[in-house]
Amino acid sequence: MKLFCLFLFLVGIGVKKRSNNINNESSIPAKRSIDEDEEGYEPIPDLVTYFKVLPAHKKWASLVTEINQDGGNEIYRTISPFWDGEDDAFTIESFSDVDQFPHLNKMTLFSTDEAIVKALEDKGIASIVSYF
Repeated sequence: MKLFCLFLFLVGIGVKKRSNNINNESSIPAKRSIDEDEEGYEPIPDLVTYFKVLPAHKKWASLVTEINQDGGNEIYRTISPFWDGEDDAFTIESFSDVDQFPHLNKMTLFSTDEAIVKALEDKGIASIVSYF
């Protein structure tokens, strides 16, 4: 489900604007101000946690047909405001829950190795594009 939540935000469902204050009833750290100038050069741990525990309804998974991981997506600037795309901070390393997307047929990813591409193709994802 964590990959599912991340993908919903990667494709632009849910993130409307960055909020410098986070608060949720789940296991997210307490509400606090975020100093982007001080913390914004690396993924901000509280924001990473926020998106990891963010609830998403499973019914949305059947609506996902394509995942486009693009460095211009707002999620990256939300989590790491000054991220320049020059590191692998947002490279997806596990695709263990990709089966939750029964209609997923195309993925554009920052980077992945041939073994993962083959495994995803074996799961029926016909088109996999990697930037690197």
